[in-house]
Amino acid sequence: MLLWDYRVDAGGMELQLDELRHRYYRYLRDCHARLLDRFDDDAMQRVYIRRKKQQGLEPHIEFVVSDKSALGAVRFRHFFSNCRCIAGDVTELAVVIEQERKAAVEFLQAQYLDIQQNFDPSVVPLRKKKIVLADSALDGLS
Repeated sequence: MLLWDYRVDAGGMELQLDELRHRYYRYLRDCHARLLDRFDDDAMQRVYIRRKKQQGLEPHIEFVVSDKSALGAVRFRHFFSNCRCIAGDVTELAVVIEQERKAAVEFLQAQYLDIQQNFDPSVVPLRKKKIVLADSALDGLS
């Protein structure tokens, strides 16, 4: 299957799926901000080094920086050695990932039930739209 041939088939529930996606993206935005604040407040100054091997692909390494103080402690010129000096145990990170994964699944289940019980297809929610205009697009209006 080619990437551009990908289509969503929600069995006639595309509007409900759109609502669930909208709620989930808002949840992810809030979760991201909450986690950034939490890790910056804790200031553990850790870099988690995760080695990954994927079948059919070359192995690679992920560097997960815990907070801005850790990022400040890593110099680009000595990146790998600096990361090793403040390396944290990846099981700490795995615990946080698992907690957040469970919380996301619980959120999705609760929101799905709410949408199923309260969805009215005749009500269209207002959503913010972003409009991008060229600098000269409004010149003739004044």
